[in-house]
Amino acid sequence: MTHHLLFTVSALLAGAIAFAAPAADTVTAEKLSVIITGGAHGIFTAGVDHPVLSVKAKGVAVEKGASLRITIRDLYDRPVKWDQKLPEEIGYYTVIAEATIGGIKLTGTGDYGMLPVQKLGLRKDSFFASNTSEIKRGEDLLLLQKIGMRIQRTHFNANLAAQPPAESNGAALSINFTGQDAALAEAKAHDTWPLPIVAYAFENTRSKDAIAAAMHGPPRNYDEFVNTWESILRHYPEITTYEFWNEPWILGWTWAANGAEYRKLQKQWCEMARRVNPDYRILAGNSSMFTEDHIEGWQDSWKGLLDGTTHHPYDGCGMASLRESGQGRSIDHGMMVTRRMGLPYYYITEGGSEYVLNGSKNNAVNARKLVQYFVRSALVGAFQGNAQWQIGYGPDWNRCNVTFGVMAHFLEDRPVAADVWPENGLLWGAVFAAPGQIDDTVKALPRAKELAVRWTVPVPDAGDRTKVAVLWAQTGPDASHMDTHGTIRITNPGDIKAYDLVGHEIPRKGGALVLPLGDWPVYVTTEALGTADFRNRLANAPLEGLTPINLYSFSLMQNANTAQKVSVRLQNQLNRPVNGTLAMRREDGKTFSAPFSLPAAKVGEVSLDWPVSNLPVRSSYPVTITARTDAGIVERTQQISVAQFVKRTITVDGTLEDWKGVAPVTVDSANLKSGLDLTQYLLNPNMKRPTDNDPKHVAARIYTAYDEENVYIAASVDEDKLTQHAGEPAKRGALDLTYKTGMPDGIDHIRNTGDSLFFAFGFRDRVPGMGREMDDPWVWKGHFYDTDYQYTAHASTEGDMLMRQWGPNTPRRTAYQTETPDGTEQVPGAKVKITRDEAQKRTMYEMAIPRKELSLFDPSAPYMRFTFMLVNDEGAGEGGALQWAEAAGVFDYWRNAGTFSPSWMSVLPCQTRFGIGK
Repeated sequence: MTHHLLFTVSALLAGAIAFAAPAADTVTAEKLSVIITGGAHGIFTAGVDHPVLSVKAKGVAVEKGASLRITIRDLYDRPVKWDQKLPEEIGYYTVIAEATIGGIKLTGTGDYGMLPVQKLGLRKDSFFASNTSEIKRGEDLLLLQKIGMRIQRTHFNANLAAQPPAESNGAALSINFTGQDAALAEAKAHDTWPLPIVAYAFENTRSKDAIAAAMHGPPRNYDEFVNTWESILRHYPEITTYEFWNEPWILGWTWAANGAEYRKLQKQWCEMARRVNPDYRILAGNSSMFTEDHIEGWQDSWKGLLDGTTHHPYDGCGMASLRESGQGRSIDHGMMVTRRMGLPYYYITEGGSEYVLNGSKNNAVNARKLVQYFVRSALVGAFQGNAQWQIGYGPDWNRCNVTFGVMAHFLEDRPVAADVWPENGLLWGAVFAAPGQIDDTVKALPRAKELAVRWTVPVPDAGDRTKVAVLWAQTGPDASHMDTHGTIRITNPGDIKAYDLVGHEIPRKGGALVLPLGDWPVYVTTEALGTADFRNRLANAPLEGLTPINLYSFSLMQNANTAQKVSVRLQNQLNRPVNGTLAMRREDGKTFSAPFSLPAAKVGEVSLDWPVSNLPVRSSYPVTITARTDAGIVERTQQISVAQFVKRTITVDGTLEDWKGVAPVTVDSANLKSGLDLTQYLLNPNMKRPTDNDPKHVAARIYTAYDEENVYIAASVDEDKLTQHAGEPAKRGALDLTYKTGMPDGIDHIRNTGDSLFFAFGFRDRVPGMGREMDDPWVWKGHFYDTDYQYTAHASTEGDMLMRQWGPNTPRRTAYQTETPDGTEQVPGAKVKITRDEAQKRTMYEMAIPRKELSLFDPSAPYMRFTFMLVNDEGAGEGGALQWAEAAGVFDYWRNAGTFSPSWMSVLPCQTRFGIGK
């Protein structure tokens, strides 16, 4: 017989408490549950709600007693002192119950959060938004109110009052507004406001192709869809901001048609909406890459119709740190596209963080990433941030619920006023202040124009003088070894106060504020200081305990036994100059050094004299690089290669015969990380994710050469098999398409269709007029394009192909979405041969690119930037790609989407050099 022992604890002590089971009972315990009632999904408002704890034990009756012990820990996993009742101070708490029942020991856990009261009232332009799919009600809605999530991005096409006719004549469908009216009224009563999504096709009105492809659109009849929506708009005159459709990826998620059809419907809907209310704020895009690929270039579909674009930055959601993700650069890309189009509004309408730790997403990593994500969005200049329900917060995400609620309480929709460290790649700081505290001195600060988008938006208290800064640092050798003992020292702080991520005040030490500066954000406040003075105090405050510089060595330009110069790239991570001596030690014991001086936040280079040696001929050589600086010692061990385009004529025959004596560079999956990149699922969230955590071994040797006519590249790849589906007929569900897989005017990007070799050349520091240029304060923080030419070599049903993705003067649009952007084509006059040796399990790529194709190539230069990425279906490497940039040591935090197509997948950039032989 199953029994349940229920211990209701209203006045607990922090010691062991004995409970006697019924006299006739004995217990073989199976499970212990910790239940905390009240609040909303475990979130309570301090001074209003009072949590009640129960511990429930499920078991089988036997004749023995039971005992129970309760301990509590905070967000930082520190023990919490408590007495008589559960703590009700602002913060996060894990409750751990340890019971002995029938001689069996069991442990159960539960958690809850206490938050300050959020300021009341609707804020229709709040920065704090969530993609909730539908208008939340009941306990879900109460959770939004308690944490200060003010905007619900929601599907808003209501319910049909009757089944639609079998055939449409274009007339509006009848809508039953009762349920949606009630939901909206309840939302408004809880201080939340909708951001309606105009999508998807109404019930039973999808096109035949959408039905066959199992997609949400397009609608069967555009007139019917638009006319029905006109009735919705007229029913809700108080709602004046709308977002058109949701992720209309071309034949990839919600849109079973091409880009022209999407633009046709967008234009028709927007024209209708402008007739209803010329002052509507209409948004579209859903991702900056979709905007760039399918909207921007067709002005008749958006000029005078759209007011802004939207973006979904999922890059980095599944990573342990935003340092190595491309999320920040992805958000910045969307802002740049919006600005390029001349539109005033840029919204984030999906995103968040969903890192899994010990099988759970309710962890401290997501709790701090969520705050960083919103503050980064503000620093980019987004008008509104967004975290998706259950991707960053929500029921059972109480760590994140608490940190978000504390952030919303501190910031209270004050706009971002200043960037504290705009040029420092790994120092993050933003000052938020009411519009009345933004004066001419603030407007003269770096990046002020980019941050001004919310300076006229009303805040809860127009006379508010409080300024709030959010600070954190992600310095360290790499994302897996970030600094944990860094500090920022504020001397003579006056009225400046500081708080940790859950709102607990950080005490002063000896009259100074010495704050932790690491991956955990801290809040700093002042009323007395002006906004610019406050920002400058923080920007110039002494930093201690941080890795002062990051570094990596470029490859050798000549044979390793030849005397030559070897260059080491440095990036200063501090807010002051760093001086020191850089030394390199080889495996033969020889050490060579040079002094250096690097200004605050700058990237520099130190040239060292590599002496003559007698090293064995190999593909790479271990070195230890040590920087002894006035801010500490930095040491890194690295493998450096001989990387050179030798001067030699090659016959493209699919063998290595002509490459004898040429030293290749190598990439080996055994030395690179493997990881699941969630951005590849952005086009299709239902795509099955791999479960194999042990990808097969893949290794490759890459050879490079040139002569008067051609540039030559060869790759010898050891891999289990060669798979490439390019050229095969494409299909979506039961829908047979006229498009081919992996072809530029077809569908399915070549990155996702099997094995291929991606490679890129960079001859200029930046592609002119695109992304962050070298004189931009955010040049190493924001989105940039550093590839002049980018190609892909792959097999196909139509033969071996060498496909240009981007050229120096082409747009950076992504092909493989039913239409071919300018510049994407097979390289004229190129030769390419791909062979396979099944006995040795080896694939060979060999190609010749005409020099007239590479007009920027200058053989008289000492070097050029070159990188490659070996995509493989074995799943080796991050996202199934071996990246030369990773093997060569490029900084993990330079990851971006401006080096290789597709634009929705970030990789390490083209920041490695190959010499040019003479």
